[in-house]
Amino acid sequence: MKRKNVVLIIVLSFIFTMFYLSNNFKADTNEVGVSYEAHVQNVGWQAPVQDGAEVGTDGRGLRVEALKIKLNNAPNGAQISYRTHVQNIGWQAWTQDGIEAGTDGQGLRIEALEIKLINMPDYIVQYQAHVQNIGWQAWVQDGAEAGTNGQSLRVEALKIRIVKKTSVQSITLNKTSDELKAGQVDQLSAVFNPVDATNKNLNWTSSDSTVAAVDANGKITALKQGTATVTAASIDGNKTASCAVTVDPGDLGVSYSAHVQNIGWQDFVQNGGEVGTDGQSLRVEALKIKLLNAPAGAQITYRTHVQNVGWQPWVSDGVEAGTDGRGLRIEALEIKLVNMPDYTVQYQAHVQNVGWQAWTQDGAEAGTNGKGLRVEALRIRIVKKVDVQSITLNKASSSLKVGDTDNLVASILPTSATNKNIKWTSSNEYVATVDYSGKVTAISVGNAVITATTEDENKTAAVSVSVGTNNLKEAQALQSANTILSSIINPNMTQVQKELAIHDYIVANTQYETAVFTTNNVSYDIYTAYGVLINRRAVCQGYAEAFKMMCNLAGIPTDIITDYALDHAWNIVKLDDGNYYQVDATWDDPVAQNNTSLDLNHKYFNLSDKQMLADHTIDKAEWEADNYPKANVDNSEFYRTADDSTDSNVVYTNYNNKLTSVDSNGTMKTLTTDDATSINYYNGAVYYISGRSAYKVDTNGQNRVQILSGNIYKMYLYNGAIYYLDLNNWSINKLVLDGSYQNNTLIGYTWNTNYFINSGSLYYEAYSDDYLHKVDLNTLIDTKILTVTDYYVTGYNNFIYYKDATKLYRTDLNGSNSLLISNSITNKFINIFENYIYYEDSNSIWYKMNLDGSNLVKLMY
Repeated sequence: MKRKNVVLIIVLSFIFTMFYLSNNFKADTNEVGVSYEAHVQNVGWQAPVQDGAEVGTDGRGLRVEALKIKLNNAPNGAQISYRTHVQNIGWQAWTQDGIEAGTDGQGLRIEALEIKLINMPDYIVQYQAHVQNIGWQAWVQDGAEAGTNGQSLRVEALKIRIVKKTSVQSITLNKTSDELKAGQVDQLSAVFNPVDATNKNLNWTSSDSTVAAVDANGKITALKQGTATVTAASIDGNKTASCAVTVDPGDLGVSYSAHVQNIGWQDFVQNGGEVGTDGQSLRVEALKIKLLNAPAGAQITYRTHVQNVGWQPWVSDGVEAGTDGRGLRIEALEIKLVNMPDYTVQYQAHVQNVGWQAWTQDGAEAGTNGKGLRVEALRIRIVKKVDVQSITLNKASSSLKVGDTDNLVASILPTSATNKNIKWTSSNEYVATVDYSGKVTAISVGNAVITATTEDENKTAAVSVSVGTNNLKEAQALQSANTILSSIINPNMTQVQKELAIHDYIVANTQYETAVFTTNNVSYDIYTAYGVLINRRAVCQGYAEAFKMMCNLAGIPTDIITDYALDHAWNIVKLDDGNYYQVDATWDDPVAQNNTSLDLNHKYFNLSDKQMLADHTIDKAEWEADNYPKANVDNSEFYRTADDSTDSNVVYTNYNNKLTSVDSNGTMKTLTTDDATSINYYNGAVYYISGRSAYKVDTNGQNRVQILSGNIYKMYLYNGAIYYLDLNNWSINKLVLDGSYQNNTLIGYTWNTNYFINSGSLYYEAYSDDYLHKVDLNTLIDTKILTVTDYYVTGYNNFIYYKDATKLYRTDLNGSNSLLISNSITNKFINIFENYIYYEDSNSIWYKMNLDGSNLVKLMY
């Protein structure tokens, strides 16, 4: 019995000891864990799993519909909180500790979830989702999203675990100092102690992000000269490590990015790197371009030609050009530098169906415009200019025949010059043209200068081109033209003076062949320059051909205008002021009834379109089809010698014995049926003489009013008043245009019709004496200034010209400072034009001299 009690006591002691040890072991080794279960499509609630085990399914395409999550062995007050993003519902409210999140029985997928711990500072919760079409995602933790949101993808499986934190004790960077140039990048990396620290996330910061910026991964970008400290700080334990960054001035460059179809914004590349794609047929949709290390005030500006939009406005310095989010292709682009005279920007586009185009630069177009082709890739670079020092051509002169071609070749030094682009130009495209490659084509007889001009530094080289002909008679005319030009033109003449000398020679030495009006049996020569320069008989076509040949030989670009409705030909010239003018030498050579007398006029010399078309009735459709250059500049001498007037928009003229307005397109409008002379425009109305009475009519032809009657002749309009000659008593009168037409004042009596107005004064030869009188038109004070006995008195510019027997004198406008111009004018003195005096002697020979009487030239040979 005693022995049995001893055994019992031993057994009970063993059991108690094992129970005690077992309980103490569990208290020391059981750690915090997590258990979780999932409600799965077609499966229902699965059995709970723990600590990183998989719940749900993978590889079966089944959705997780609901979850329950709870902690194991958690300290007092600790909780696990979670929420799910559910199909058609969105984010549900947070729940915790085994309560269901999601739905069951509704057939809705969980698409995303977030889990976090409460009151467990020494632990983190980590979780990993298996997602439709993606598979297992990376582990996330502590409230971060697992799964997807907005992509309608199901969560198919899940793993969860609780991890005890291992705090960061220290951080060490791979370098403690760094020296970069502006524009360069460098990568910092961190080493943690201990290596198994739970949270190795870092916050990267820069003490001066304008000098050196750092991204979330420790990538440093040097931006401008200066210093900055880049610091890495751990989230766990707030441990830090730093790198001192010194940024030196960087090399000038360019950085750019492209927004590409199906890709979005690409990373910036620099200095000739490629953005976009080639070989993938993807459109570039937008661009951002900016300079690196540019001098103060410098900019890069750019614009894009976009599908369905066209050219957008210029933008600069990193602003987006193009579009993103609209699916529109960039088709072309232009880039240029501002305030960077020593540099050029060069760029190259890869274009659909074209491939890489040649490099272009400085505002030129890359890509295509109007072809509907996408830009697929782009390269940009900034290049320091190497200036062109010289340009030479393979020849200094070229002699061609009409129809021939010649190829000019340019050589540029130094050969390393940045910009070798050349612009080819012809001084006279009516004689010879040149294309972009330097190919010259001879068009018509004459002389031209072909010039090659570099874009860089404006260096030039030139070739003199002489164009001849294989036509025998044209060659004879050409030889004659050169001989004549050598005698009538000198190198000191202006272009207009040369043109006028050619005009005067042709008019003075050519007789219009009137036989053309009565017979068809005429020589073809009359239609050619040969007719003028050899036979001295021609019709309008011959006049125009000779004028063209001689002007083009003299370096004045000249062409022929032909209008078949008018059955007439004349010329258009381009002068060195850059403007075009019309010339009609034929109509300046009126045909006398006896067919022997020659006359010399200048009414049709260097006129604007509207001045010429005032009496050249053109076929407008034909005119527009021929596309003649516009002659927009009026010749003021025209209104001095003609009866016409202008309001700057139209010419008012007497056409077919009717008062007519004519615009620069040749549009004619009859204002009245009156046969008008002395036409004057003033303040919205036209004043004129018809049938020896004076009238006023509005510019639209309305409100015709007779304002003077009698025997009215030669009317001027000056400063709101009309000055007119009444031949009934040879009185000169002033009529104030106050609407009453009654305010008449007598100026004086004359014995001829040669009165004129110049510089605010009226000049007339008085009937009662042998004096030229000057009347101040402001005060009407009449002053005798000059003794004159001859009929011919006129004013030109700031001088008075008058004859006394065979002598011609010039005085100032007060009759003083008399100068003898010539003492051998035996016949009438005709006119003054373009600063020359013209007169005809008793033998009907025409002469021309300067306004001071020098350089007397015989015009007829």
